[in-house]
Amino acid sequence: MSARSLRGLLANVLTLTLALGLAGAGCGGGGDGGGGKDAFVGPPWPTVMPVLSTEPPLRGLIHARGVIHLHSPYSHDACDGNGLPDGGTGINEVCLARFRAAICDDRLDFAMLTDHKTSFAYFPFDKLLLLDPAAGDTALMKDGSPMANQMACPGTSFKPLLMVGHEDRLMPVGLEKHAVDAAGSDANEQFYAREDLAQAMAYKQLGAQVLIPHTESRSLETLRMLAPALAGIEIFSLHAMMDGRLRSEFLGLDQAGAVRAFAQFSQEAGAAPDLAFLPAFSPNDNDLGKWAALTAEGLELAGVSGCDAHENVAAIKLSDGDRVDSYRRMIRWATTHALVTEVTPAGVKEAIGAGRTLVIFEVYGSPQGFDFHATRAAGGIVELGGEAAVGDMLEVAPPTVLGVEAAAQPTRTMRLLRATAGGWVEVARSPGAIAFPVTTTGAYRAEVLMTPTHLAPWLGKDPSKYLREVPWIYASPIYVR
Repeated sequence: MSARSLRGLLANVLTLTLALGLAGAGCGGGGDGGGGKDAFVGPPWPTVMPVLSTEPPLRGLIHARGVIHLHSPYSHDACDGNGLPDGGTGINEVCLARFRAAICDDRLDFAMLTDHKTSFAYFPFDKLLLLDPAAGDTALMKDGSPMANQMACPGTSFKPLLMVGHEDRLMPVGLEKHAVDAAGSDANEQFYAREDLAQAMAYKQLGAQVLIPHTESRSLETLRMLAPALAGIEIFSLHAMMDGRLRSEFLGLDQAGAVRAFAQFSQEAGAAPDLAFLPAFSPNDNDLGKWAALTAEGLELAGVSGCDAHENVAAIKLSDGDRVDSYRRMIRWATTHALVTEVTPAGVKEAIGAGRTLVIFEVYGSPQGFDFHATRAAGGIVELGGEAAVGDMLEVAPPTVLGVEAAAQPTRTMRLLRATAGGWVEVARSPGAIAFPVTTTGAYRAEVLMTPTHLAPWLGKDPSKYLREVPWIYASPIYVR
């Protein structure tokens, strides 16, 4: 993390600390949010997400919930800068336990770790994969060495996949081995420091899909140069949305706006702290605009979400007893779903490479029944990331919120958008299904908006202050050639 970025984070911490006043910011108190005897108390906020990968497949494709761009204790700046105590000979067991519990509680089918090279380069894969056979973890092997971890979740048969990668200017995910030295060394770090097309292609030879983190800070020229090796780019970055410097420099937003909104909401009597994302949320229009420009030029790039959780922003606890920046809280704010044929490392990476990805703002609820595909005029289906033709029909099926009764379902709006050099242009909108006959070539994506009225019981005494239409689902494009 650069000094500038660190200063931005520290400014956010200061703003948050002042806004919360520390004295009453986070002791739980029976779930009343510190509001006293007259505080609104809603039903318990769900701490464990529903499992998605057990839902019936759609045309053989399974919704696998995942997180991409996630830092374990093996990043030098994770766990309040103390992920690897004792000169790197130990690991922060408390932080590691929170990390593992978050992956289980948020029911991630896969987690793609992206640790920084300054620590990542010096440890063997079994360490980086957080393998703990005594806890029930299973090493998935390739050529006699571990390349993924099927991690155990206590008290359940659910076993999420952990895969290794790293974040610098490039973000290879699903690496199957170290680049140079399997045991870890300076040679690895020197390799991982590079950023050019040859480097990106080298990552593909190591089994990875190559993504771009922090799209907001990258030029279109750089993205075009790297594009032949890229599977996708971040179209939403939680870090950029919350970090004051990144908001003001790259997103054109008020520097302290997100943190101020988060802090104010977190003091609302009876409001679930996880839902502070709602008033704080702003779309990353910079990322979305670059995605549109590149795909309008004919490039095929999946959209993914960047979580970027480190547990290194503020140890302040909110009314649910969890820290402001907990892994559990941040992971559920924005996930990446891969539409896979099988929940395996190969299956997940194939789906990302093929462009079968969805960015879900899952704190508002898990989608059930969403479908975006093309029906060929000559018969047959084109899935996300595939190529259709003029005359085919683009179809969007509206989702419901999993676990919410029909009468309580929120208002949803389906949108179909086409990429242009100047951004995404809406070509169809409906409160229900869309069937759009294509007459113009280009990259088309689907989007679902939501007014999350079903969350009113967790939005404090006056939910109307926070109920607004927000994006819920961004689907990767179908390309009409």
